[in-house]
Amino acid sequence: MKKQFTTCRHGHNTRDDAVTCCVGQEGLGNSRIDPSCVLASVQPSGFYSTPAFRLAGVDDVFEGRSSGDCGFSDGLVGCSSGFEPLACSALEHLVQGGTAALKKSGYDLLLTASLDDATQQKKIGQCEEASVDSTGLDAGHRSSHYAWRTGQKRYQLRNWPKLTFACHNTTHLILSVLVTNGPSQDAPLFGPVLREASQRVMLDRVLADAGYDSESNHRYARQELGIRSTVIALNKRGHRKWTKSKYRRQLYRRFPKLKYRQRAQVESLISRFKRRLTATLRGRSPTTQQAEVQLRVLTHNLLILAA
Repeated sequence: MKKQFTTCRHGHNTRDDAVTCCVGQEGLGNSRIDPSCVLASVQPSGFYSTPAFRLAGVDDVFEGRSSGDCGFSDGLVGCSSGFEPLACSALEHLVQGGTAALKKSGYDLLLTASLDDATQQKKIGQCEEASVDSTGLDAGHRSSHYAWRTGQKRYQLRNWPKLTFACHNTTHLILSVLVTNGPSQDAPLFGPVLREASQRVMLDRVLADAGYDSESNHRYARQELGIRSTVIALNKRGHRKWTKSKYRRQLYRRFPKLKYRQRAQVESLISRFKRRLTATLRGRSPTTQQAEVQLRVLTHNLLILAA
C-alpha cells in the first residue's frame, strides 16, 4: 500500500527560482503530468540534504537549473497526492559517496609488497602455517637485565614496548606486528594481529602458546577468518574440570603435539629480530616507537628476501 505524502514550498513569485519538471515557463498550463515540487534546501557546510519526494521516473534536478514560475500563490502550498519517497541516503557524502575506501598507509603497502615478492619467488603458497607470539623491547640505553643485576631500581621500567608478531613458519617473514604497552595479557592481542596477517597471506593453520588460550580466539580465527586449524596450548587456569566449549574440548581430547612443535619458529624469529636489529628502541614517544618498529619489520623482511 503506497502512502500519500505532501510536499510544501515557500511561494515566492519569482520566475528565476523554480524547478523544471515537465513544467513550462508559463506555469502549469502546458504540463502533461502533476508537478513535483522538489526544493533545493540551502544549508551550511557540514550538513547534508534530506531525502526528497518526487514522482517516480522523474530525472534528477540540479541546483544550477532555473526555469519559470510554477504558478503558485504566495505562502505555503500543498501538492496533490501520488508522490512516492525517493530511496536515497541523507548522510552520504556528495563527493566521496558511500563506497569510498580508506587509504592504506605507506607501511602497509610496503609490507604487502614484500610479501607479494615472496609469493612470486614461491616462498609463500596458498595454504600456509603461521605462529603468534609476543616479546618486549627496551626503551632506553640501559637494558632491564643490567638494571636488575646491578640493583638500579630507578632504571627499571614499569612498562615497555610490547610487540606481538605473526610469523610465517617456513620463511620467518613477519606477516603483521602489533605494538602495545607491556606488561599486558596476550589473549586480547591474538585477533587484531591475526586479522592483518590473514589479509596478506592465506593461512591454513595458526599456532600459539598458552597465553592465547581462549575459546573466542578459536572461534574468531575459524569462523570469521576462515582458518582451518588453530593449535593453541591449553591453559587449565587452576580448574580441574574442563569447560564444554567446542574447540578447546577438541584440543583437550587430542592435542597435535607434532604440529605444535613448529611454534618454535616464532621464537627463532624473535631471536633473529633482536640480534640483527637490536632489542632497544631509540624513540621515546609511542608515535616514534611505532614508526621505528615498522621500519625494523620492513628491514627484517627485506634481509630475508635478499638472502
